[in-house]
Order: sequence, then C-alpha cells, then structure tokens
Amino acid sequence: MTNEQRIARGIDRAMDSRYSDLTAWERSFLGGLRDTYRKHKTLSMKQKTAAFNVFKRIGLDLGDI
Repeated sequence: MTNEQRIARGIDRAMDSRYSDLTAWERSFLGGLRDTYRKHKTLSMKQKTAAFNVFKRIGLDLGDI
C-alpha cells in the first residue's frame, strides 16, 4: 500500500470516527485532500506532511490501516 493510499484511508477514518476531534480547518483540508486524491491519485509532499501532522494531533495511527 502506498503512502497516498494510507493517507486516503486515514482521511476516511478521521472523518468518520474522529470528526469531533478535528478543527473546521482540518475538516476542510482533509476533505479537499480526499477529493484531490480521488481525482489525481497523487498528493504533494506538503499535502502528505500536513495530513500526517493532523493524524498525529488527533492520535490516529496509520500503522494499523
């Protein structure tokens, strides 16, 4: 599984089970990333880094995805 695929699954998990832990900006950002990934099947390094930082802040471990 690629990092992009892991991030896409992490976004789905964050939006489904950790929604209340996300700020409005994070919800908007992750929603935009999800749309970008679905359309282009790739994310920039800055997008990946920002997503990982959000996951870390809310305690979402991508190791079990």
